[in-house]
Amino acid sequence: MKKINFIFLILLFLSSCIQEEPKNPEADILSFLVPEWNINYGENYFSGLTGNDLDISVFAAQTSITNTKIVPQITITPGATITPSPTVEQDFKEPITYTVTSENGKTIRRYTFSVIYRLQAEYDFEHWETNQTANKGYETPVEYIDGTKQTIWDSGNPGVAIYMNGNAADFPTHSTTVMTAEGQYAAELITKQGPGNILGIQYIPIVSGSLFIGKLIPLNALNNPLTATQFGTTYTFSEMPERLTGYYYYRPGTGDYIYVNPNDKFSSLSDPNKKDMCSLYAILYETDNDYKFTLDGTNITSDPSIVSMAVLPDELRKGSPGTGLYAFDIPFELKVDPSTVDLENKHYKIAIVFAASYDGDKYAGTPGSRLVVDNVKLIIQPNLKK
Repeated sequence: MKKINFIFLILLFLSSCIQEEPKNPEADILSFLVPEWNINYGENYFSGLTGNDLDISVFAAQTSITNTKIVPQITITPGATITPSPTVEQDFKEPITYTVTSENGKTIRRYTFSVIYRLQAEYDFEHWETNQTANKGYETPVEYIDGTKQTIWDSGNPGVAIYMNGNAADFPTHSTTVMTAEGQYAAELITKQGPGNILGIQYIPIVSGSLFIGKLIPLNALNNPLTATQFGTTYTFSEMPERLTGYYYYRPGTGDYIYVNPNDKFSSLSDPNKKDMCSLYAILYETDNDYKFTLDGTNITSDPSIVSMAVLPDELRKGSPGTGLYAFDIPFELKVDPSTVDLENKHYKIAIVFAASYDGDKYAGTPGSRLVVDNVKLIIQPNLKK
């Protein structure tokens, strides 16, 4: 009898020692990933969050999101549960709340995710079309958006073709494979010697390489060069442009700066001490309801319709740092009272302008000035897509 009691006491002692491990009291999301949208929020981010009701904005650095339905990759505290299930597709057009309950059931945390879409328009200059007119084989870049060709760029090439024959490389603006940021091609703009007197209509001492969103009117290039460039295309985003980014290389020509003689429009003058600079900027401006109003060379940087501008600083316009392509990132600066901007009910155009000589539209610059641009992006202000 005593032996039985002794065994019973040993078993009781062992059962008191081998107790069930306490259940995890934590209810955390440890990571939130959406590879398709380049969203990567890991443990370092979530470890700093406190409170049980959390509003989290995550940024989607994706070029174009047409389908907001996604299955995110979510990891949580071991033993915890989460609803709705992270394996179920959710539509992140609106904020989604995930509720995490700890293993012991005593802690509940709610994570509300709002996806902020950083939209951007990309111009990689990978696609060029060649003019089919005999002996006038100048190039123009084209864009493909969702497989559809968009012809939004123009240059001074059509004006040059009035008096010059040649292949693509003979014209001031053309593709290049010598210096690129990504892909096979970039855009190269070179200031060249002009033809001089054109039929007694216009004197052209130099021709600047130029590339811009808009349209060139070739005949105006002879009669009134500043009105030849019609800048801009319809701005279709519902948020303001935030930055203009990309890569560029610039070196001014090494000779004299040449310009039209103000006292004799059919002769030129030169200035050995003046240095050329490039133009690299973007402008958002308000237009009319029919989108007929367009800025040109007379008012592209000064018209009161201008809403916001992103302009490469003067120091960088004189020449790019280093020997290769240099990354630029230019913020847009608002030029009007923000209360007057209404992207939903008013109409706007966007223009991006590159030129090897900043006064090239006035036929002034230094021959040999060279500008290369590639992988240009118009970054749109992030905002919740609704």
